[in-house]
Amino acid sequence: IALKTKTQLSSTEREILKERLTNNPAAMNAYLQGLNYLDLSNRKGTYGHWPEMVEEIHKAKDNFKKAILLDSGFIESYVMLGHIYIDKINAFDISQKNDCLDSGLVMAEKAISLNNNRLASREYRYALSLKSTYLRLKGNLEESRRLFEELVKLTPYQTPGDFVGLFAKYSEFEDYYEAIATFYKYMENKPRDEVIPPWMYNKFSSVLGHTGFIHVAEKYS
Repeated sequence: IALKTKTQLSSTEREILKERLTNNPAAMNAYLQGLNYLDLSNRKGTYGHWPEMVEEIHKAKDNFKKAILLDSGFIESYVMLGHIYIDKINAFDISQKNDCLDSGLVMAEKAISLNNNRLASREYRYALSLKSTYLRLKGNLEESRRLFEELVKLTPYQTPGDFVGLFAKYSEFEDYYEAIATFYKYMENKPRDEVIPPWMYNKFSSVLGHTGFIHVAEKYS
């Protein structure tokens, strides 16, 4: 299906697809199309094409919703829909944001319930991360931090994508030295041809500034 839809998959996504996520080919196709639109949105965002980026995010959302309609037990689709509602919240109008965040929490909780709370699973960890972000955006920093610390204990950080997510979290919680260490771990583990997202450079520059490394920060701004 991935070949037929010409979906560009990361190494992590290829590993995911080695598992049987759903027995419904149409649901799988919609899920892969959703991943493809998310990939396109990231590319558009990298080059500052904001309207096109938002358009691709909404296409991804529609495909993940379609996948769930076709297979109500499709855990990964709930997780990715929650990712859009929470992590991509700026793609929605201000008047929609609270409802979207709440929808994202519902998706995360649904993924956890379908996963039977298996703590070691990837889906559980991703859903937990979404809940942590949701609580932070809602202003509940203490509970958000508690879930994040639980997540760190559960996650075997190994892939470049793992370190990207961890860097973002440490930055959000103003753990600047941990953020710096995680950024360098990402640099050590990423493929040579992988383009570093501009937001990471900007965030890293800000983190360096907060820790007093002003001259170094200027190289990344």
